[in-house]
Amino acid sequence: MRRVAFSVMTFLLLLPFLAISGTEKPIQFGRYPAPSPDGKTVAFSYRGDIWTVPVSGGRATRLTVHEAYEKTPLWSPDGRRIAFASNRNGNFDIFVMPAEGGVSRQVTYFSNNDNLTGWTPDGTALIFSSRRNFYYHRLPVEYRISLKGGTPMPLMEDYADQGKISPDGRWLAFVRGRDNWWRKHYRGSGNYDIWLYNFKTGAYRRLTDFDGDDKNPMWTPDSKTLYFNSEKDGTFNLWKMALDGSGKTEITHFKDDGVRFPQIARNGSVIAFEQRGNIFIYNLINPAENVLKIYAPSGLKTNPIVRRKFTKRATEILSSPNRKEIAFVVRGEIFVVKAKGGRAKAVTNNPARDFDINWSPSGDTLVFVSDRKGNQDIYLAFSADTAQKKLSKTLRIKLKRLTTAKEQDYRPKFSPDGKKIAYVHGNGDLYVMDANGRHAKRILKGWDAPHFNWSPDSKWLAFSRSDNEFNYDVFIMPADGSQPPVNISQHPDNDIDPVWSQDGRKLAFVSKRVANTYDVWFVFLQKKDNDKTKEDWAEEEEAAKSEKKKEKGTPVVKIDFKNIYRRLRRVTFLPGNEMNVVISPDNQTFVFSTNSAGKKDLWSVKWDGSKLNQLTKSGVNPSQIQFSKDGKIIYFLAGGGTFKRISPSGTNLKSIPFRATVTIDHKAERVEKFNEAWAAMEYRFYNPDHNGVNWNQMIQKYRPLAESVTSIEDFNDVIRLMLGELNASHLGIYPPAPENPTRSGMLGLFYEPNPSGKGLKIKLVIPNGPCDKKEVHLKKGDIVLSVDGIPIEKHVNLYRLLNNKIGEKVILSVKPVSGSVREAVVEPISYGRFMNLEYNRWVEEKRQRVHKLSRNRLGYIHVRGMSEPSLERFEMLLYAEGHGKDGLIIDVRDNGGGYTADYMLAMLEIKNHAYTIPRDGGKGYPQGRRPLYAWTKPFVVMINQYSYSNAEIFPHAVKTLKLGKLVGAPTNGSVISTGGMYLIDGSLFRIPFRGWYTLPNGVNMELHGAKPDVLVWDKPGDTDKQIDRQLETAVKVLSKEVKTRRRK
Repeated sequence: MRRVAFSVMTFLLLLPFLAISGTEKPIQFGRYPAPSPDGKTVAFSYRGDIWTVPVSGGRATRLTVHEAYEKTPLWSPDGRRIAFASNRNGNFDIFVMPAEGGVSRQVTYFSNNDNLTGWTPDGTALIFSSRRNFYYHRLPVEYRISLKGGTPMPLMEDYADQGKISPDGRWLAFVRGRDNWWRKHYRGSGNYDIWLYNFKTGAYRRLTDFDGDDKNPMWTPDSKTLYFNSEKDGTFNLWKMALDGSGKTEITHFKDDGVRFPQIARNGSVIAFEQRGNIFIYNLINPAENVLKIYAPSGLKTNPIVRRKFTKRATEILSSPNRKEIAFVVRGEIFVVKAKGGRAKAVTNNPARDFDINWSPSGDTLVFVSDRKGNQDIYLAFSADTAQKKLSKTLRIKLKRLTTAKEQDYRPKFSPDGKKIAYVHGNGDLYVMDANGRHAKRILKGWDAPHFNWSPDSKWLAFSRSDNEFNYDVFIMPADGSQPPVNISQHPDNDIDPVWSQDGRKLAFVSKRVANTYDVWFVFLQKKDNDKTKEDWAEEEEAAKSEKKKEKGTPVVKIDFKNIYRRLRRVTFLPGNEMNVVISPDNQTFVFSTNSAGKKDLWSVKWDGSKLNQLTKSGVNPSQIQFSKDGKIIYFLAGGGTFKRISPSGTNLKSIPFRATVTIDHKAERVEKFNEAWAAMEYRFYNPDHNGVNWNQMIQKYRPLAESVTSIEDFNDVIRLMLGELNASHLGIYPPAPENPTRSGMLGLFYEPNPSGKGLKIKLVIPNGPCDKKEVHLKKGDIVLSVDGIPIEKHVNLYRLLNNKIGEKVILSVKPVSGSVREAVVEPISYGRFMNLEYNRWVEEKRQRVHKLSRNRLGYIHVRGMSEPSLERFEMLLYAEGHGKDGLIIDVRDNGGGYTADYMLAMLEIKNHAYTIPRDGGKGYPQGRRPLYAWTKPFVVMINQYSYSNAEIFPHAVKTLKLGKLVGAPTNGSVISTGGMYLIDGSLFRIPFRGWYTLPNGVNMELHGAKPDVLVWDKPGDTDKQIDRQLETAVKVLSKEVKTRRRK
């Protein structure tokens, strides 16, 4: 037995050194390489696990085997351990394991990502960057945590990332800025620069000032030189410099694709880094770079092909005209199920995406869109069994391809007589073809894809689409294209999604023309119907009831176009938005979704506005609403992708269960996702020139990498690298949210270590937070000793004790500044709630500072986002904060954008043309005569490098219109309107579709941020010292402006 055991052990030890066959290929897309301290071994991530390989290459050794994604391995200074980040809990935490592999131990516990950046020189602690409870801004901070555990504490009191402590322990090299690691050629105020922090003196030193990215600082063993990664020559390459920033020298000379994620050996012998799909080693002793050829087993951690059952997550639903079947789409596959539900029959089964389903009037054929041939084309699906036409029962389904154009075709719909199919071609052309795919004809040219519906007699098409000012109107045109479309809504607010009544006498749609919310509107297509009185309609309805039920023929639609827009009638007057309107087969009732009661539910109303009825009351989130042909059932897609049905009266709400089995070939699906992402940018990116990038070449460059990876994290990074070629903002890909992730509870406290080592000393209590309540009442200087009886010793992590405790009561043991130890019962809050409270504290601090500096003559408003809640707050504060003041500071720093710049401008751009004086009163102007509160006094706008998108359009406009001065730093230069789509697996993919340009010179705001009239940069260390030099300058500038205005 000993001999056998010895033989097996010897075999296992020799596995890494087995000969490499001549046909075996090196791995692609090894990630995050890090050399060992002696420079002889490289740790790296591959297919989501941590591996090591000799620095000369060869057979790799796998250290971790976990279904989670493991990344960024870093060796301890003595080479005995490897730390890494893993998303085992839904977010990235930091773990440590022996360098040869073995049991991994979790070190950090927080529901935001912790990004490992280094070790302390003595190897007793790790440093990492994270967004935790460190003031309001959305920037990371470098933290330190002992290998033995404990609550992490900031390395320094300001924002920093990619931190590296010098070998002698004197310095922290770090970067400030915010940019996507995968973006090429960004030049702007948000770029990364390298700084030094002196632990002893607390002083900061800036080392780089290039307007592109300088990042990834790395120390030499003598702590006298820094290597770093810079795009100064147009491509990311390795450079070096002295500690005063002098002697910058380029070391590598890659073109096009540059250096990513470099790490240096502790002895200074080699630097390892990524470049395109390879790992490189740069030899610092004998300068040269070489591709590291790594060989690793190709075995997968999960099955490459799986069969997955779905009972929810449908994205489309459509009841057949005969009420006998329901077609639906799940994960890009089309299914049909009996109307009562049950096991679903697969209509399609392939890795491509099939969608946009529509039944033929006969109910035996589906028209749909598929990209199975590499482009979005239109197909038919029907039974090839002459004896069984139902798709849910037939054993033979046949597909027929109808379109083959290079451009995308989508949104097909059969005409009610079944003879034609209308569809959208390219970005916005409307086509009509015969149902067999012949005689396709463009009837409408456009750039915006219309949402359309056929008239019941198949002679007309009603559609909504946008003009160049992005105003949506409703149009009607002949389906043969013989006459131009007629705008029947003619309003400067959005009118969308028209639907016909079955008798062809009404056209309903939703409109945003009142109170900035969508309501249901309709028009009588014939003037004689519009002129009828209430009594006339009552008589007609009574006559219809007395008629014997009989099959009605196809109506002939007649339209009186003259002044038709003047005949529009509003039906609903609810708060909130009414959407997804449909009309009952008897032409009397409009059914729609609305959030007017707080949750999105199904409602109905008679066409004249009477008989308003809430059909569902549980927040079912209905969409794709449709009536059965006889009008007795309403079907809809409910939240979560489930099916429901209900009677028109609101009774008998039922779920329609389904079971759909999808075969998922992960590799083929990755190819499909890649194709979807590439095509989205090909056809919808705002610049058809793709910012000078040959987009077709990106297929050859990146699809092989996308095919080679096995994890969603690596796949998304391949897509990001492809997007980075565009040098554009508002790009990204985001995976579906993890199920049941860790959620950290927050006490609303800032901490610092207690010198005694027991407990955490309170540095700050957030106003209105969990610990600011009267019954809790914790104060600065108090010491939190335990949570639920667990002492907070030196190596106990507070966040671990609070994880998944949001809303639950926990008992804190607290030692007050004066007095004996007491207990306090606290309910931890979510991180989002904590940040809201911290934001309010931060704003109040700024406001009080302005009041003090200006002797209460100036007001201060910070605009958190360009969103409706922020806009409402802005208007309120124009009065509450500005009334009686001489001037106003409007702060859009650290504002991520949105859409409300013009609303704000409308309050600031008003000029007084008169004033009023009531008897015994003073001068003023009636507030009720203006649509919004007006500010007519001087103001300045504060901006910085973290002002994005619409928060850049606003200061651009202020400067263009000469409304006020800008103070601070240039904005980020990230201005594109963006939309998005979901890829086949539910990943969100962003699509920038509209550029913004200044007047009068037409400069693209993308990469051209708004420049301040008075330039002031913030500096590291300002935050902790509560210095805001930009705010102080804004007060001075505005005070001077107020004085100047008074003289005039």
